[in-house]
Amino acid sequence: MRFAQILLSVVGGIVMITPAWGQVRQDRVSFGRDIVIERGESVADAVCLGCSIRVEGTVRGDAVTIGGRTTVSGRVDGDVVAIGGGIRLTGAADGDVVALGGTIELGPGASVSGDVVAPAGAIEIEPGADVGGGVVEGRVSGPFATFDPIAGVFDAGLIAVLVLVLFLIAALIIQPLLALLCAAVLGPQRLDVLARTAASRGLMSFCVGAGLLTAFFLLSLAGIFIPLWIPGIGLPLSLILFVPLVVGYAGISYWVGHGLLPQVNAMLAAFLGAVLVTIIQMIPIVGWIAGMIFFLMALGVPVTSGFGTAVGWMDSRLNRRS
Repeated sequence: MRFAQILLSVVGGIVMITPAWGQVRQDRVSFGRDIVIERGESVADAVCLGCSIRVEGTVRGDAVTIGGRTTVSGRVDGDVVAIGGGIRLTGAADGDVVALGGTIELGPGASVSGDVVAPAGAIEIEPGADVGGGVVEGRVSGPFATFDPIAGVFDAGLIAVLVLVLFLIAALIIQPLLALLCAAVLGPQRLDVLARTAASRGLMSFCVGAGLLTAFFLLSLAGIFIPLWIPGIGLPLSLILFVPLVVGYAGISYWVGHGLLPQVNAMLAAFLGAVLVTIIQMIPIVGWIAGMIFFLMALGVPVTSGFGTAVGWMDSRLNRRS
């Protein structure tokens, strides 16, 4: 099976979802609005995010849908890929036909030069359909019911690994970017206070974070009796965790990054520290334990320091009350 071509189709479909790219290559790219390629019409690639594609004309490249259905009665010169949706083909596809999380239907007169792959859905091949490559799926009906269990397990495992890799890559991008954005908003002085609080009052911050997490769960349970969708309840409940978590991660990231590279500026230190913290959290077992510690400290550090006001902010408040 040509896994490389399938993966290039999926990754290429995601990368292509930008208006500028579509204008240069005369692609059809859409967000939430179905794409219809009329009979006699020809486009380079067709990419649809949160919508469906119907091809009655010609797609000279690939047809990729994410969260939608693809119907081809015309011709696709490249691959037909649906992520989170199904495919109905009664026309021709010179490449592979791949559905990740959906079914594939090949009607009479359908012609596929490559492979037909549906790791988590059914493949229905009606009489009169022609498949030049292999058919890989657990529930194949029709004259092409030649499923290889070993190949099917291998395909499912490969896709699971790819999904995990994409998730890790997303985490490695999103968390450092959030730390960078938060560092820009807080400024070097507050970042320094957050970092010194994590270093000198780590146990207190951990306990405060555990308390916040417990309070969040208790308030969530209260949602059984008090609907959280009532205006003024759901949003503050969500902010109880989200805001201090982002601020705390920025402070801890700066603490780690500044400790490794004290000569760099605050924003770069926070960004590099967030990258390192994220990588540590990806390590099996040890990283997951460290990730829970980071999580609870990140929740507690902003509260302990008054969101970067002073290292002993909580101490002064407790002493004042006593």
